[in-house]
Amino acid sequence: MRRLILFIFMGVGLGLLSASAELPMEELGLSLTVDVDAHPRLLWLADSNPPYFAEGRAHLIDPDGGRYLGMINTGYWFGGLDVPAGRDRVYARETHFSRTTRGTRTDIIATYDPSNLGFVSEIEIPPRRAAAVRMQGFSALFGGDRYLAVANFTPAQSVTFIDMEAGQVLGEEPTPGCISPFAGAGARVHVLCANGAFITFEVQEDGSIVTADYSDPQFDAYEDPVSIAAVRNGEAWVFLSLDGYIHEFSTVGGTMQLTNRWSVMTERERRKDWRISGLQHLAVHEQSDQAFVLIHQGDAASFEDPGDEVWVFDLTSQTRTRRIELDDLALGIAVSQGDEPQLYTRSVHIPLSGLALLWVYFTEGEAALEALATYGVDIYDLESGQRYHAFEDLGAPFATLYPW
Repeated sequence: MRRLILFIFMGVGLGLLSASAELPMEELGLSLTVDVDAHPRLLWLADSNPPYFAEGRAHLIDPDGGRYLGMINTGYWFGGLDVPAGRDRVYARETHFSRTTRGTRTDIIATYDPSNLGFVSEIEIPPRRAAAVRMQGFSALFGGDRYLAVANFTPAQSVTFIDMEAGQVLGEEPTPGCISPFAGAGARVHVLCANGAFITFEVQEDGSIVTADYSDPQFDAYEDPVSIAAVRNGEAWVFLSLDGYIHEFSTVGGTMQLTNRWSVMTERERRKDWRISGLQHLAVHEQSDQAFVLIHQGDAASFEDPGDEVWVFDLTSQTRTRRIELDDLALGIAVSQGDEPQLYTRSVHIPLSGLALLWVYFTEGEAALEALATYGVDIYDLESGQRYHAFEDLGAPFATLYPW
């Protein structure tokens, strides 16, 4: 019997060797090419790759074909992407150390070519850009995508201004108590402050930076602070507060002014502990003027827990029009623009059936489920709410979605 088992293992091994010997020789030096114009929609997933952090990644996905196209390596403490509307380049906020995890720190804005995922150039910036779990709210393209504002935190706050066309840093402005930049009209950018106010900066024709406005507080940042995971809606910005109130701000007058504040939940739903969810919990489809909010039921401290529903709202009437039940839990959502929009979720997949899941939860606790979870990207048809593509194991939990 032992000789028979040995013979079987030898046979399997020889078969594998034979199969491997028939593989063609791989040709080195080939690189991926992506015809960006042939894809009306693309999706980036920015992943800081914890707990390693020294090798951030930006994944490129074809959401219509359900294909993984490739990856960019984005260095240490990857801070996220900035994606110009022209779709001919992408910018990554990166940090590098001379000895990988120690040594001299260098912060850069790296430019990559999406057609081959290749490195193009870099602009060195002051080595104090903010690095956080959440990627939204720490940079802003503005001025027709010519300028980039990057938040710094040492813990002193400031903003670095870069001319991406000229490839140079214009300057750094101190912003005590204010850190998150949001694009405004023209060459203006608005920086959110801890007291609910905004500082407005404007880049002049000669490249100088002036402080154009310091607003009064626009909301009660102590009673109901807004999340910095805001989304743009034409000439407006839409924020969501931790208590579930939509805040709409207009940039038309050159400043950031609150125009509407309304609740995404009824008082009855609040009593039943419905709450906002995840890190990327809000999306807007500009053409239909609809907002999408990731939702779950939980206690007050659970506002960043995964959500299991997406609630859809008409921004004009400020009413909910429907609820989408997700196939898997999600830590974030995003929506493509244009006709026939798609819903993207940062999905959480736990490979257990309902009873097995409950058994593990009650016998070993939530940490055991977290250890089993994998994180991916799900793609839904927004009209029907049906999922038609899923990537079940792609990146770490805190990755951010960028429809393009």
